[in-house]
Amino acid sequence: AVIEKLGPQVSAAFDASGAVTAWNPSPNNPVNALAASATTVYAGGAFTTIGGASRSYLAELDSTGVAAAWNPNPNATVSAVAASGSTVYAGGTFTTIGGATRKYVAALDNAGAATAWNPTLGKAQSTVSAIDALASDATSVFVGGDFNLVGYERIGFAALDPTTLAITAWNPNALNSGNPAGYDVLVNGSTSVYVCGSFTSVHGVSRSCVAEVNRTDGTPMPGSLNVDFYGGSVTAMAMDSNVLYVGGGFNFAGPFASARKSLAAIDRTTGALTDFDPGCQTDFGSGSVKALRLSGTTLYVAGSYTILGGQYRGGIGAVDVTQNTDNATAWNPLPTFAAFSNYYVNDVVVNGSTIYFGGSFTGKAINNNNSNQRSYFAAVDSNGNAVNGFANLALDGNVRCLALDGTTLYIGGDFTSLNSSSQLFLGAVDSATGASINTFSSIPVGYYVSSCEVGGGTLYVGGLFTAVQNLYQIYFVGLDKSTGKY
Repeated sequence: AVIEKLGPQVSAAFDASGAVTAWNPSPNNPVNALAASATTVYAGGAFTTIGGASRSYLAELDSTGVAAAWNPNPNATVSAVAASGSTVYAGGTFTTIGGATRKYVAALDNAGAATAWNPTLGKAQSTVSAIDALASDATSVFVGGDFNLVGYERIGFAALDPTTLAITAWNPNALNSGNPAGYDVLVNGSTSVYVCGSFTSVHGVSRSCVAEVNRTDGTPMPGSLNVDFYGGSVTAMAMDSNVLYVGGGFNFAGPFASARKSLAAIDRTTGALTDFDPGCQTDFGSGSVKALRLSGTTLYVAGSYTILGGQYRGGIGAVDVTQNTDNATAWNPLPTFAAFSNYYVNDVVVNGSTIYFGGSFTGKAINNNNSNQRSYFAAVDSNGNAVNGFANLALDGNVRCLALDGTTLYIGGDFTSLNSSSQLFLGAVDSATGASINTFSSIPVGYYVSSCEVGGGTLYVGGLFTAVQNLYQIYFVGLDKSTGKY
């Protein structure tokens, strides 16, 4: 049988023909996660009764849907569950489980007791956090996000060995009022790394939302950029040989609090704010930039906005970086002419004359062509038209990240279907046709994939998940880029 959670207070089992079986544990509150092991199903969620018994947040159910004696009794909601042999892993907002103190993540034995495994993963806001962005090169994998790797004293950013995924010495320690505040990372050759987020300090040194740090230990580079940003965070970066372009949700930047609506540029040599000021906003204030991609002198901007470079644009557009203001290009795949037509685009990738973008938009006519409506993802040409011959991927949920590697395009998000076939959170398609690459099969267990990046033969993936290919992997994993296997 196939076990699925179908929504709040609904869990069901289906046989091979797709018919619902008699299995019915009847939880009294939402089920957030399920993990199957032989004839047993482990359920985590917000329930306090399930399978005909009192069970708080985590339970073992037999093949008939009845609760077993196993009862770890966590003190708060469980959001993720994975089973590996006789061990069950759970993640959530709990601080005690299985008769022991465990912050947000735990391993449990077949009696329901917590094992000695205690990585104390979590973040300062008292919940388990996902990795938001990552970048890789030949020697390290750099990750950024709203996380706190307590056992390794890594807050907001960390670097891992690309083979073993062991934590390296690199440690920017990005904080805002004592909380982790990392987001994106951008490798700058062999000496430094640009980092951004909502932090106010890096490695104990005052830095506002953007910093250049040494790639060995994460300390700020001497004489490097130090531009203050006001009114929000920086969540995206792109660079050429002279300029670092930054985007986010800020309103002002620089020593004189110059107006900059969510998009700005910093001279990489002097560290000073430049005059680049396209303006990325809505009719009512600042917009929000989610991703930047630079191709020649064209900067593609994905986010949540309705005006870019002086023109209406629906969350995806481009500006000419040789001009400072009123510099929107004619490229406009999601035309909008209304203040509330905000399409929420999360990522954009450039592949020659083809531009891919994904987000939470649904049923949008590409370049006003109603015969080319797209939901969650689109592939368009340099004129903003849908690429001929590229499949409508028929996704059923948001796209959060994209990564291009040769002829393969990786897509991550919170979808469960791709090209009308079951595909959970992560998939791979041919970059020319959009056809699914069926040799790639990865099954994250959790909620979504938020970041992906290819380095060598590995696809590095971050998100809110706790297992991949039935192996326990919490929030970050390296997969074979051809097969999706761990």
